[in-house]
Amino acid sequence: MVTHCGAREVSREELDRIEAPPPTQTWFPVRHSTVVESVTDRLLSGGFQIQKATYALSRQGGARMFATLDLTTALSVGVTLAVGIRNRLRSLFPLGFCAGSRCFVCDNLSFTADLLVARKHTRFGQDRFREAIAQAVVSLAQFQQVEGDRIRRFKN
Repeated sequence: MVTHCGAREVSREELDRIEAPPPTQTWFPVRHSTVVESVTDRLLSGGFQIQKATYALSRQGGARMFATLDLTTALSVGVTLAVGIRNRLRSLFPLGFCAGSRCFVCDNLSFTADLLVARKHTRFGQDRFREAIAQAVVSLAQFQQVEGDRIRRFKN
């Protein structure tokens, strides 16, 4: 995670204190803590363990949230799976989840990895985000095998 555009790292407790604004007819914001819980719950139910979690909030009253989760799942010696998360309490960009051997999450809105999931803040956006994460977590086991093989080939 890179926070060079004004965001700052925060604790999970501080993240949990940020409330979502009221919804409109077409936009339904989701609390940062709800997004993190959705991802964490799906990862844990998929058999993955979180080794380290880092959270950051933007300077605009915490409207933007960025997070990285380093998992214990090894792809190769010294390389584990990683997950990135982003959310915004103002419309413009969707709920985001990314995963891979490494992921890049930046407060300049860069968000890249091998596997990406994004869902808009619509009436059923949170449900669709959870469903997409569940499918992504299932695919992580296959990704682990393929990526591990690729890393071993590069090392050889």
